[in-house]
Amino acid sequence: MPFETLPKPAPGKLADAVSKLAGDMLQEVSGDSDRITIEECLNILTTHPSASAAGTARVLMGLSLWGEYQHPNETLQSFVRSNFSSMKGSLSLSVAEILSVAPIGWAASEISYYLEKQAPAGLRLESITILDPRLYSFRGKRSQIEDILYRSPSGKEVSIPYENKVLHVVNKRHLAFGSPTGVSDCGVAKSAYQAWKIIVNEALLAGQRQATPIIVGKAPPDARVQLLDSSKRPETDASGNPITVPATDKLATELEGINKNGGIISVDTNHELHTLNQQTNGQFFMELLHYFERLIMLSFMVPETLFEVGKGGLGNAGIAESHLGVMTMQLKSSIEQIKDQLIEKVVRPLVEWNFGEQETYGYFTEADAQEENKLALFTAITDAIAKGTFSAADLEVINRHRELAGIPAVQEITRGIVTKNNRYFEVEV
Repeated sequence: MPFETLPKPAPGKLADAVSKLAGDMLQEVSGDSDRITIEECLNILTTHPSASAAGTARVLMGLSLWGEYQHPNETLQSFVRSNFSSMKGSLSLSVAEILSVAPIGWAASEISYYLEKQAPAGLRLESITILDPRLYSFRGKRSQIEDILYRSPSGKEVSIPYENKVLHVVNKRHLAFGSPTGVSDCGVAKSAYQAWKIIVNEALLAGQRQATPIIVGKAPPDARVQLLDSSKRPETDASGNPITVPATDKLATELEGINKNGGIISVDTNHELHTLNQQTNGQFFMELLHYFERLIMLSFMVPETLFEVGKGGLGNAGIAESHLGVMTMQLKSSIEQIKDQLIEKVVRPLVEWNFGEQETYGYFTEADAQEENKLALFTAITDAIAKGTFSAADLEVINRHRELAGIPAVQEITRGIVTKNNRYFEVEV
C-alpha cells in the first residue's frame, strides 16, 4: 500500500498514565485490596534471613553499578558534583535507601534545596531523603500524579509536590501498567515465606521430639492420690480432710511439668512410664526449607548461587556468573530510573537556576570494571606488548596500561619496554 494512502494517525491518546485517576477531583491512589501490606513486606525483609540477605545483595550490587556524573562543560560538571558531595548524607546513601525500599513495590524520596547567600550564591541541593511508605499516599487527577500526601507521626498532613520535589522509582515497571505502587517482590515471596514459617515450626517440633521422646504414663483408672503442697505435705480442705484427685489427672499434671522439673517425676509402683522414640527424617525438612528459601531468593531475582557457590561441585562458578548477569540486568532497570530522575528532578533545576537552560544536562556513567577485570586487562595488555602486538612506543597503549595500574598518564614516552627470554627491559625510544 502506498504511503500516501495510509490512514493518518489521530491526535491524542485513549489510555491514562494512571488509570485510577480519571476525574477532575484530586483523589488518593489506593492500593489493590488483595495486595500485600507494607507491614508484611517489612516483616519479610527484616525477619527472614534469606530475604534480608537478598535485599542487602541487591543494594550492594546496585551501588556497584553506579557511576559518576558527567557533563561536557567542566564548570557545570564540577558544580553538580559539588552539590552531591556537600548534601546531607550522601548520594550513595540516598540510592541505597531507594534500592532498599523498592522490593515493597516502589520508593519515593523528597528532594530539598536551599538558597546559598554567600559566594558563590545560588540554589544548592540540601538532601534527598527517603519517605517512609507507611506514612504517605499518592494523589492526582486526570491520570497524573500531582503530589504526595505525607502524614507525619504526629498526625499533621503535608503536601509534597510530585513534579519537582519527589524522586519516585517503581519496581518492575514493565509489569506495573502505570501503577505508581509498582509490583512488590515481597508480594511474590509471600506464599513461600508463609510456607517456610510453617515448616520451620514443624522442624523445631520434630527436633524437640527427637531430643526428648514422648513419655507415656499409665495410672489405675479408679485410684485417687493426695495433693501435696510445695513442702511436700498433704493439702487439706476447710474441714482438715486430705484433698485427693484422680491418679490419671495427677499424672498428667506431672508430665506437663516435666521440663520445668528437670525431667524428673515420682510415681508409685501402681503407675507405669515408658517412652515413644521417634526417628524423624530430618533431611526431608531441610530439603523443604531449602526449596522455599530458593523461591524467596528468586522472588527478589537473587540467585542462590550468589551465596552457595562451591556446595554443588565443579562448574558452579560459571553458573553463578551467568545467574549474576540476570540479576544485574534487572537491577540496571531500577538504576536507570534513579539516574533519569536525578537528571530531570535534581540536576536540571540546579543547572537552570544557576546557569540557565542548557542543550544537555549531563548523564551518569556506568560503574568502572571490577578490579579483577582491570587486572585481567592489565595482564592482557602487558602480554600484548611483550609479544609485539602493541608497540611500547604507542602513547595511547602505554597510558591505558598506566591507567589500569593506577598510575598517572604521561604526555610523551622517553623509555619503552622490550622483552628478551621473557624478561622485561626498559630502553630509550
